[in-house]
Amino acid sequence: MPWLTLRLQVTTPLFNGGADVGDTDGTGVRVPSVRGAMRWWFRALAGGLVGPDLELLWRLERKVFGGATTGDKGVPSPIRLRIPEQPSLTLANARHDFLPGPQATSRERAEHNGYWIVYLLGQGLGNLRECSLRRPYVAPGEEFDLKIDVGGGPHAALALASLWLTCAYGGVGSRIRRGFGGLRIIGSSGALPEPWTPQSILTPGLEHYTDLRHLWPKDPIVACMKPLVSLIESERGRADPDAWRRPPPFPVLSRKYTTAGLSGDAPFTTWDSLLSHAGEQLRLFRGSEEHPDVRYTPRVKTPEWEGTVHGDSNRFPVGALGLPVVYKDGYVVNAWGDKEHRRASPVWLRPVGSPGDLRLFSFAFLGDFLPGPNAPEVRLRRRGGPARPLHINTEDVRTLAQIWIDQLAKPEWEWFPPDSRPAP
Repeated sequence: MPWLTLRLQVTTPLFNGGADVGDTDGTGVRVPSVRGAMRWWFRALAGGLVGPDLELLWRLERKVFGGATTGDKGVPSPIRLRIPEQPSLTLANARHDFLPGPQATSRERAEHNGYWIVYLLGQGLGNLRECSLRRPYVAPGEEFDLKIDVGGGPHAALALASLWLTCAYGGVGSRIRRGFGGLRIIGSSGALPEPWTPQSILTPGLEHYTDLRHLWPKDPIVACMKPLVSLIESERGRADPDAWRRPPPFPVLSRKYTTAGLSGDAPFTTWDSLLSHAGEQLRLFRGSEEHPDVRYTPRVKTPEWEGTVHGDSNRFPVGALGLPVVYKDGYVVNAWGDKEHRRASPVWLRPVGSPGDLRLFSFAFLGDFLPGPNAPEVRLRRRGGPARPLHINTEDVRTLAQIWIDQLAKPEWEWFPPDSRPAP
């Protein structure tokens, strides 16, 4: 099959791994990052049908994307990707419309909407105190071509399904769970493998997300289920939409083990106004206990600060939103096994729609929080001192995710009130 060209548009700042100030090639979107995102969403799609048979899932992924084997040679990927011309890269020290200027005072920075965007970016990409960026990015509105040679067979349709899922629900690069790295497929040229059409390959508008309460194949992915089932059966497997009898150890598309919802009230006009509001709401959700004596705004802390870190409780529900959690005075809560482990947040934030008519689509994978027979242990440490074990369970993930999504779906999505989530 000849090369297919898809036109992609960046919707939120895209911070691609390896793209840094010192780069001489100006690369903003890397092919391995796109391929990696496609593989991730393929596992989520296929994993919803094959259940705990991880060896079968590995064979399916290798069939579609290639991969290493135990022998001397790997399986070459039938999928080839090219980006013939890179979109422009915005350097970290450039002027950013969504951040305060370099002459802003500390109060002006703290009160600027961009403060909450940097909050969502985290310490690796932003400096919250200075309200500035540490890494370059591809700006929203930039467009580029992605050329794809998908070959033939059922894997061709599934490769495009993986890319469609990446653009509809995920993203590329860093902090995609917090709304960054968004992409839209806005056009195509060249022959598309069945069942894809020039219209179905496009990233959908708001109407697609309105009634979504779970992440489970919906048009146009439904049309790709037949090729997926055929591929599973060709590998001597069996497709079962109810394959998971307990929370899965990795993200899968599932009616039972995902939850999703769209923000209510009036739509947002720009991506930065949406993510600024989402960042502030997330902070108020995490820190849901009022502390009028603190010297920053909003004047809130997590209930776990007093109840667990400085109290007798061993419960740490806020950790279900991601680990590590770092507090002042050197306190850190993280997962430990043979080494220190991170646990990415199961809750995703995605701006969807088009400029002038944007809403926040949020979803969560309700899998096992720390899976495995030798699961790491959650511990509280202070500057490398003795550790105290804490407890987070899988039900905490479901409870916090559902409270968050139910709240944002209300007609007036405003500040989370104090005590809006369970305390330890």
